[in-house]
Amino acid sequence: MKQKVLLLILIIVTGSFGVQSVFAHQPDFSVTTPEDILKFCEFFSDEYDLLGLDSLVDHHPQYPNLRACAILYEHIAWHSTHQARDIVLIGEIEKYLGDSDVVKERHIEEFDEIPSWFVDDTKRWTDRESKDRIYAYGVRALIENGVISPKIIDNVSERLCVDGLCAKESDYVTYSHTSKYGNTITEEFQIEKINHEGITINSKIISQEGVKNHQFLLDENSRIPIEEKCCITEKFLYKTPI
Repeated sequence: MKQKVLLLILIIVTGSFGVQSVFAHQPDFSVTTPEDILKFCEFFSDEYDLLGLDSLVDHHPQYPNLRACAILYEHIAWHSTHQARDIVLIGEIEKYLGDSDVVKERHIEEFDEIPSWFVDDTKRWTDRESKDRIYAYGVRALIENGVISPKIIDNVSERLCVDGLCAKESDYVTYSHTSKYGNTITEEFQIEKINHEGITINSKIISQEGVKNHQFLLDENSRIPIEEKCCITEKFLYKTPI
């Protein structure tokens, strides 16, 4: 029994190193032709066999078009050793790309203005027909091609920062939850003032019973004091990336 357990541990350990070594490589060639697309998909074939399509795409967010490789991975000719194998697969790629300039632009061309495929993606995202990450890939493509350059907003200099927590007067946060009986309770917290005494918080609790207002000082750990029975949420300030 011990030998079986040890063998299982060895398999898990060696398997984890295998996964890490696979993830470490990156293609070092450009993708500008159907032949390049085939080469690109072949490059990630082993990872596809190991992880499956969804995990493969998640591990390589910089290559959103990996999903298109599934057309080849699932084709009957993919594992063929026939000499015409590449010709057949390239034909599938060309069939997939078709004659549409929009599709070709999305997959193998750079751009210097907002492309029509991004407009289409935005519409589908707005209509909740596509996932957030697909839309995010498009935004990243716009940034990488220099089409947009997001302004970095300074939201720290106007705030009091202590141990990585930054706040200013009028900052607020809202929590809402619904009980199993269908009663929705909303708690609104707003910073009233910041001075030598600490951070004064105004609290408003809205429920079927009406509106209740409270005011209190956060304790030294940025938490709602235990004696404040008004508020369910114990902590008020959270560290988040800026």
